[in-house]
Amino acid sequence: MINPTTLAKVKDYADQYQANGVISIDDFLEADFAAEQIKLIHYATEWEIATLLEGRPFVAGLEEFSKAPAHERQQFVNDLLMYARNNPFQYFYEYIRLKGVDTKPNEKFAKLIDFYNSDELKNFIGAIIGESDIADIDGKITRYMPGHFLKKHCDTGVNDKAERKCAYVLSLTKNWEADWGGLFHMLDDQGRVNNTIMPSFNTLNIFRVPQDHLVSQVANYAPTARFSITGWAWGSNYS
Repeated sequence: MINPTTLAKVKDYADQYQANGVISIDDFLEADFAAEQIKLIHYATEWEIATLLEGRPFVAGLEEFSKAPAHERQQFVNDLLMYARNNPFQYFYEYIRLKGVDTKPNEKFAKLIDFYNSDELKNFIGAIIGESDIADIDGKITRYMPGHFLKKHCDTGVNDKAERKCAYVLSLTKNWEADWGGLFHMLDDQGRVNNTIMPSFNTLNIFRVPQDHLVSQVANYAPTARFSITGWAWGSNYS
């Protein structure tokens, strides 16, 4: 599934990652596989809304949420935005879980899930970050619509028994413009942006964690959604 040209450059990618703590790899997947998967993603209907509600993770099926009266949906958004204003962390986007906690069976993405279970992917990422004990790689498809965002955070582990070896974002967004927002910003110790990664198509971004980063709010006038697959590579204690 990984582009053979990409596989041939793994040593160069590893050198860049070790030097900078982040690497962007264009043309990551074989072109036909990437095109097949983004088509499935575009036509997917099983999206769930993810946010914090009163400081606790909240998930709701988009289809059911859309059936609520308009004033209730607007109040829901107003409440989560007010929480974002008054608290250091908040997020608001849609997702489909591929691998990880509470994953639901999904035959539509069987090939993609098989790829995430493959030694090919674990060995590739392990070679880049210099880790030989990648036990698993989780992932979820994310869709950022106008108004969606992910505030600053550093990816500290929520599972004390496991170790996050790195984080990744597989960008699957075509023809994105910078002024549409949805930009991936990495921050230094003073909270200043020191690296910005644009949404693009078939680009794998791997970065060291913990490290402060965010996704800027997608502009209300953005004409399309921002798609990606995100997750972490886990060490040998992962279960």
